[in-house]
Amino acid sequence: MKAQERRGLVHWAITHPVGTITISLGICVVGLALGTNLAVDLLPKIIYPQVRASVTYPGVDPEVMEQTVTKPLETRLATTENAILITSESSEGRSGVDLHFSYGTNVDFALRDASTKLDQARGALPRDVDPPVIFKFDPSQIPVLQFAVSSPTRDEAWLKRWCEDALAKQLLTVEGVASVDVAGGLDREIQVVVDPERLRSYGLTVSELLSRIQEENVDISGGRVSSATREVLTKTKGKFRSVADIERVRIPLRSGGEVALTDIARILDTHRDNRVYVRLNGKPAVQVAISKQPDANTVAVVDGCNRVLARLHAEGFFPPDVTSQVVEDQAFYVRAAVSGVGNAALVGGALAMVVVFLFLRSLRRTVIIGLAIPLSILGCLALMGVSGMTLNLMSLGGLALGIGMLVDNAIVMLENIDRHQRRGEDALEATHQGAAEVASAVAASTLTNLAAVVPFLLISGLAALIFRELLLTISFAILVSLLVALTLVPMLSGQLFR
Repeated sequence: MKAQERRGLVHWAITHPVGTITISLGICVVGLALGTNLAVDLLPKIIYPQVRASVTYPGVDPEVMEQTVTKPLETRLATTENAILITSESSEGRSGVDLHFSYGTNVDFALRDASTKLDQARGALPRDVDPPVIFKFDPSQIPVLQFAVSSPTRDEAWLKRWCEDALAKQLLTVEGVASVDVAGGLDREIQVVVDPERLRSYGLTVSELLSRIQEENVDISGGRVSSATREVLTKTKGKFRSVADIERVRIPLRSGGEVALTDIARILDTHRDNRVYVRLNGKPAVQVAISKQPDANTVAVVDGCNRVLARLHAEGFFPPDVTSQVVEDQAFYVRAAVSGVGNAALVGGALAMVVVFLFLRSLRRTVIIGLAIPLSILGCLALMGVSGMTLNLMSLGGLALGIGMLVDNAIVMLENIDRHQRRGEDALEATHQGAAEVASAVAASTLTNLAAVVPFLLISGLAALIFRELLLTISFAILVSLLVALTLVPMLSGQLFR
């Protein structure tokens, strides 16, 4: 082949081995840097186009909840922009309204709009309902670590209070932790048990009794007190700080005079009715669930929380009679999935090299394929890092499927070069000739495979959210395999057989 005809990427790579090796090493460095920083998760980041608003109104009948809470919420939230469906449910003391949007809708914008509508609906809700809560459906908010805290000597109320007030604060310091939720145990509750007969004998009603207790349980600002040198703010402390403070409340009578609260009611220092029961090996316990931030690494968050728990045990933060035991660890499943797919990819690459050796009967040509596979994988990881993807079942599955495509182009290029070199031609000349003959065919076949994948990237809906990273990984693998087959493979073929 004449020098004037040696144009294009293939011939440049053959005649510039140092430049080709330098570029390959650069791809390796970038691939390692971006690949090691890829977040590891079980599944791709999927945010359903759905927003939910919920309101709690303890002790209220479902029909009353529907009339007083659910319907006002539906009326306001139905005007949310781009909402295509609204559903609701009412149960005892709880109401929920779900807003559904088309796939592709900016859920964050929809959440802000729905929050505005929810604020407008608050005026139509009963005064004593709990504040409404609104959130978007995000599978990444599923707890990544759950563990139980138990003690053979301490009661459930103390365990829950200690987990909420002390342990949760320590775990929130771990990078990537979004929330720490405590379930089970007992919540302290001060009950005022009214005697109906005595209440009626004094001519009082329950609402009057409730209003008086609420009025007494208030801290009131006392204004400023100034002197020549300083100025201080004052307040009257009216908040109840003990059961004795509640017992000292006096109720004014309509006929004049007052009556002690203890004369018409009993004050009980007890616990709220338990709706959630947590048991560890049949014994009462408290569950602590840790959720990560949307962009955080599941494995890193779980490892960080485990390190904090180990440090707290070692430093004596946990009382001697309090123990913790992990009951669910998402990082375990992520590691198992990543390890399984990674091992499958390694076995696939090794088998591809064995097949090349059996057909070409050349250890040096097998080494070329062996170098092409990791370079292609690192190039693919670099593109995944630039695209903001994560290592999960879908992307690793695409990488494993792409390994076969990674070696297809390299084998075609290598076999044709080998055919020319076995004829006794000069190694470099045979490399130029063999690479030139199949370069266009390799490029055409690769682009044909890519063209077959591209339409699937244009689909919408839930399938697009789930399979997008799988398809992108396959597309990256196809592109990188073409680049390696047109550069590294012919360059090594020419240099190793000179």
